[in-house]
Amino acid sequence: MAYEKRCIKLLVNKMGESIFAPEATAIEVVDEAGGEFVEITQGEDKMRIEPSEWPTLKEAIDEMINSCR
Repeated sequence: MAYEKRCIKLLVNKMGESIFAPEATAIEVVDEAGGEFVEITQGEDKMRIEPSEWPTLKEAIDEMINSCR
């Protein structure tokens, strides 16, 4: 039987802060038996992103970031 190793969770946080810090953002590949998607969690808030919607969502987010002053 062959095995593979996958990284399915990353944490973005301020340098030196606890992994439990409220502003820590977890980005994780999740599958609830309907196919994989990405879940972003910060505190109690969650956002789920289907792979097919990412290009348009990323484009919209980049547009809004570039509009910030």
